Amino acid sequence: DMSYNVVGIGSPIVDHILHVDERFMDTIPGKRGGMVPIDYEFFEEILARAAKCNFFPISMPGGSGANVIKSLSLL
Repeated sequence: DMSYNVVGIGSPIVDHILHVDERFMDTIPGKRGGMVPIDYEFFEEILARAAKCNFFPISMPGGSGANVIKSLSLL
C-alpha cells in the first residue's frame, strides 16, 4: 500500500450550480457548453431571476486545486 500526503493551495474559488429548465437557459448569453465571463452585477441578476423561477444555487468549492484534491481523495 502506498500512501501520499497532498496539500492543495490556491484561491478560494466557489462554484455556484443551478439546475434550470430550457426556458431559463434561453435567457442566458453564450453558447451551450461554453463559458462567458460575467461581472458580479450580472451574476447577482442571474441568481435573482433564478430565485423568481424557484431555482436555487448549490455552492461548493471549485477551481483546479479543489478539484484535484477531491479527485485524489477518491483514489
